Amino acid sequence: MRLPFPAEIGLQVLHSSYNLLHNAASMELNRYHYFMIGLFLFFCGLELQTVESITLTPEVTKFLAERTGHPVAATSKAVGVLTGTEPPLPPKTIAFPEWTGYAALSASAVLVLYSLMLPKPG
Repeated sequence: MRLPFPAEIGLQVLHSSYNLLHNAASMELNRYHYFMIGLFLFFCGLELQTVESITLTPEVTKFLAERTGHPVAATSKAVGVLTGTEPPLPPKTIAFPEWTGYAALSASAVLVLYSLMLPKPG
């Protein structure tokens, strides 16, 4: 009885995972998928029209500053090492341009109308 080498097992696993991903990627979107994406964009567009800006919590601001390599995060770490406590970062505020809400609403209208024109699956 011949045992397979680990490399052969790895190739078999890669081949089977490739087949799974390839089959999943070739799934067609039907009218319900387009409708739900349009509905999601509609609600996002409404939200963007009603909200002027979003203020992140200090924890999320610190997480983003550390991940993006912002200089404020590096200096706060240095101060934290020297003093024993880290100074709080000012919360980050994200302001969206006015056109983003209109863009999301327009894209949602196109997707919903397109979904209504597609034939029913089955």
